[in-house]
Amino acid sequence: MKTIFFITMFMSVSFSVNAQWGFTANYLTATPNLEYDGFSIDGESYSGFGVGVTYLLDVTGEIQARPELIYINYSTSEFSSSYSTLTLPLPLIYTVTDDLNIQAGPSLTYALDEISDNDIDNSSSSIGFVLGAGYSFSEKVYGQIRYIPQLTNSVNDPDASLKINNLVFTVGYNL
Repeated sequence: MKTIFFITMFMSVSFSVNAQWGFTANYLTATPNLEYDGFSIDGESYSGFGVGVTYLLDVTGEIQARPELIYINYSTSEFSSSYSTLTLPLPLIYTVTDDLNIQAGPSLTYALDEISDNDIDNSSSSIGFVLGAGYSFSEKVYGQIRYIPQLTNSVNDPDASLKINNLVFTVGYNL
């Protein structure tokens, strides 16, 4: 019963406000930074591709919110296979001109795959911060570039810190 109530409320809000669904295709580069016992090592960058669904919502005349749910698959030689995550960026978008905007807000990531290493206990979730800009090529098609530094530690070890910073290139389509 609760599920039906929440779905009904979500659909009511979706169709009663000026909101717009869309899809995204993403290319990412990720750079890990490992700190252990006073030493800092920047790892080799690796790339990934993602697909997502987005929801554009007007907050005020110049500010919009664009939560997204993105499935990302990284191909890396370090992990010996692929590594997948679900990422939920929650940026607020400030309109600079009709076509140009700037974006900022939190980002949540959940690891779908576990990195197997006997010496490391990995955390499955992390928090980052979105900084970016977007450009509308038409009413339906847009592009954006975002930098998402990870704020929380990816390993459960008080002596080690692993943070992965992402640079994300997106092409989106509004329905």
